[in-house]
Amino acid sequence: EQYYIYVALTRASDILYISYPLADEEGGALMPSYIIRQLKRIYPLLEEEKWNIEPDGSDSDLDYVSSLSGGLTYLPQCLRTAIEGNKINPIWWDVYTWFVSKSRINCKQKLSGLFLKNQEANISPRLIKGLFKSPIIASVSQLEKYQKCPFSHFMSYGLRLKERAVYKLDAPDLGQFFHASMNIITKKLIDNSINLADLNNEECKQITSEVVDTLAPQLQNEILMSTSRYRYLSGKLKKTVERAVLTLREHAKRGSFRPIGLELTFGDGGSLPPLVVELTDETAYIKLRGRIDRVDKAVYNDKIYLRVIDYKSGMDRFELEDIYYGLNLQLLVYLEVVLQYAHLLLGEKIIPGGIFHFKIDNPIITSPVPIEQRKIEKEILKKLRMKGLVMADPQLVKLMDNEVSSGYSDLIPVAIRRDGSFYKNSSIATEEQFDILRRHLCRVIKKIGDGIILGNVKIQPYIKGRNTPCNYCKYDAICKFDKLLEENTYRVINTLSHDLVWQLLERKRGED
Repeated sequence: EQYYIYVALTRASDILYISYPLADEEGGALMPSYIIRQLKRIYPLLEEEKWNIEPDGSDSDLDYVSSLSGGLTYLPQCLRTAIEGNKINPIWWDVYTWFVSKSRINCKQKLSGLFLKNQEANISPRLIKGLFKSPIIASVSQLEKYQKCPFSHFMSYGLRLKERAVYKLDAPDLGQFFHASMNIITKKLIDNSINLADLNNEECKQITSEVVDTLAPQLQNEILMSTSRYRYLSGKLKKTVERAVLTLREHAKRGSFRPIGLELTFGDGGSLPPLVVELTDETAYIKLRGRIDRVDKAVYNDKIYLRVIDYKSGMDRFELEDIYYGLNLQLLVYLEVVLQYAHLLLGEKIIPGGIFHFKIDNPIITSPVPIEQRKIEKEILKKLRMKGLVMADPQLVKLMDNEVSSGYSDLIPVAIRRDGSFYKNSSIATEEQFDILRRHLCRVIKKIGDGIILGNVKIQPYIKGRNTPCNYCKYDAICKFDKLLEENTYRVINTLSHDLVWQLLERKRGED
């Protein structure tokens, strides 16, 4: 690298210009390269000049119209500034007049975007009925997609656009692999009447190895067998599944909840019926279908409690505000299905015990000093602590983690004081609050369904802090969302505390 820098700096025959940016594309400050600092040290008499990379309305604008291509490149930008009501250097009106009078074809193409409105009108009812027939058969992820951006939802589920299949391993492939591994392992244990809590490390490792070795060749046409890199990845996946099994073993040791449903499908033709929500238009309704990774059961004081667990190989964040905004409905939908159809599942009335994301990962613990293996295992458990919402009952908490008499649980997101009350940062909800969430879920689903039926396909992604679905959207080349355009605005949603979310939900309940 040093050699190439030397070559670049010594190739000039007359004058050497060296430039560096002061800011990135988003306006953030950038530090000069070490080469700049080195040159300043070698040549202390060097004088710097600031050079704008775009016209700024000053006399220097003349430099940008010294050629046909240069003038035409910056003309639309300057005219856009004028359209927005700001002053521009009069020279750009002369440039515009010259290009128009010469009937330049390129000019027409360049300027056509000035008056383009980058927004979509509602789809006509006739087309909507063709694309989304009633009842709307939808998945939870489809509803969440609509809440994130109606246009993105239309691209995915209206036009059904798909990326070209490429022979590589993506996050969804790994997610399916992990889900299948956990399901098969748990089923094997149940079918053979084996209690996971009774297995030692070697036995956990053995059953994991058998299942992963069986599944690996089935993934993406034996992609894990194709190269040395993928074979190495296969070994890492095996260790990750093994860590998940060891974590579940800890849950089984410390808790009384046991699985009663694995890969539980709901919808037409599923193990349970679909979740049906009527829309404002009485002739239309939504039928939700999906698959619940795991349902656990425990009995306490002659009452049956169920908890819903969803395996997550990616981000497992759980925020109550995301449920409020309709951005994360999965766990709540699964709970609603289980509670609505409890008579089919168990034949008895049940009470929600909790809803959780279970992270499938093999975290690395770092420490500046050597630490015991026992402490490492404890830190790993903390990193893999389930995220979600727990029924606010200290005795029920002990059915999930019997080692937490006071302090923080390693397994679930709660902390208990010595007097038996919960710390403020515990992720808990009373039975009444679970009921409030269920009512809110129906409102959100109804609102989303109404929007789909009305043909709303607006380019309107949300933004919360710095998070926006545009960061990972596949359709950015189609929507061309530009926050500099007046019609392209984010739907701003605010960060809310748990207490404020509950207040807002209570208020909405009062409006019903």
